[in-house]
Amino acid sequence: MNNLYLDIGTEAIKSYYNKEYSVIYYKETTLFDKKTALMRELKKFNKPSVILTGSIINSEIKTISFQRDNPGKKISKKEIGSFFKLFSGKHYSILEKKIQGYKVSSFLNYTGRNIEVKILLNNFDENFFKNIFKNIKIVSLAELIIIPEPNCFILDIGGEQSQVFEIEQGILSNIFNIPLGGKFFSEILSKKLNLSLKDARILKENYSKGELTESVSKKISNMFEMKEIEKSFNYFSKPRYILGGGSLLPELKNFLRAKYLWQLKNTENVIKDSIEAQCFSCQLLYGKKIF
Repeated sequence: MNNLYLDIGTEAIKSYYNKEYSVIYYKETTLFDKKTALMRELKKFNKPSVILTGSIINSEIKTISFQRDNPGKKISKKEIGSFFKLFSGKHYSILEKKIQGYKVSSFLNYTGRNIEVKILLNNFDENFFKNIFKNIKIVSLAELIIIPEPNCFILDIGGEQSQVFEIEQGILSNIFNIPLGGKFFSEILSKKLNLSLKDARILKENYSKGELTESVSKKISNMFEMKEIEKSFNYFSKPRYILGGGSLLPELKNFLRAKYLWQLKNTENVIKDSIEAQCFSCQLLYGKKIF
């Protein structure tokens, strides 16, 4: 099936279909109803099946603990089913299982009183997308990301904010957002050069691609004062890996002392240009067997 793959962000929709990539920015208006604008843009694709990811999904990690009444009895399939009734009707995936504080791959046939389950819970408005597409599958970026090393941060730099995934001992341990995105730098150019936000964004993107003259690039680089946000990143003590359209800005990459996630040797995805880099999450979707 030739599916449509979409990453819906706060500033743009990234798509991959039939080996072609595209980035569609929402129109800037004074009275901006993002949901209406999003529906209008999605209907233009006119495709029956779609696989989605992006900031439209609110992902969180929860740890649930149970105490068994009969700790000496081996855990059965029926008992395991009763554990997970709590999550019935919710979109989740299991990150880690523990019994008596020890990690296990399955609870089946173990004994013990204390059971702990760490889950990735994904919340989104499924009905909204069902009104547009006949067949949909929504997958959070947290389920897709490549884990490059046991302890690190992975940042998806978006338009208005960035989603941060903290990895500890090879497992996703925390998810949070920080108020930093590519739009922050567009606004700087807009203000200092008296440009519309759209023109400032285009200038920023041309700068990120290295398409400007050396003298113009140097002037733009001097406009980005990273000290304004430096204090917000003191807790990033682990190695950092980045993806997302906002990550293409050289100043941001250098400031974070980060590597691009798509440049890892263990990924089969080959990024040829900035459009493909922005749509890297769509490539990750494409590589996941879903339908």
